[in-house]
Amino acid sequence: MIFLRTKSHYAVVRGLLIRQGRVLLVKHEHKDRSSFWCLPGGLVEEGETIKQALVREIKEETHLDAVPDELVFVQEFLKEKVLELIFLCRVFSGEAKIGTDPDNPGQPVLTDLAWKFFEELPVLNVKPNRLIQMLVDSGTDALSLAQFTEVLSKDT
Repeated sequence: MIFLRTKSHYAVVRGLLIRQGRVLLVKHEHKDRSSFWCLPGGLVEEGETIKQALVREIKEETHLDAVPDELVFVQEFLKEKVLELIFLCRVFSGEAKIGTDPDNPGQPVLTDLAWKFFEELPVLNVKPNRLIQMLVDSGTDALSLAQFTEVLSKDT
């Protein structure tokens, strides 16, 4: 059992959407760190289930309707006290286009959206690093077993 908003941790959910050998990524631009690509997703809000949050976050950031399937990766950020849960998802309707990131008000945080081949990922700054490396090395075969990793902070 996972307790989402304990006094010590927040939950973040992300969707791994794969279509025709490509993975969907959104590009983030922040004032206080370099830009990066990641899987669409965000914070679980009060009163939401993990899967409800994931469906909402994917819709906000990509305009796609998706169905979460299996949990494929868990990452804990020790410094920020964030537990990130990544689910393999199925897209069932919509056209992918850049949305918004209400979790981070201010400047346009989401600046791009793209379907990228696994082979393209190493030259991009894509988070989470370990899951991306698994996809590059093994493709969708890497998703057969959920992984857990601990990271000192989001910057590492």
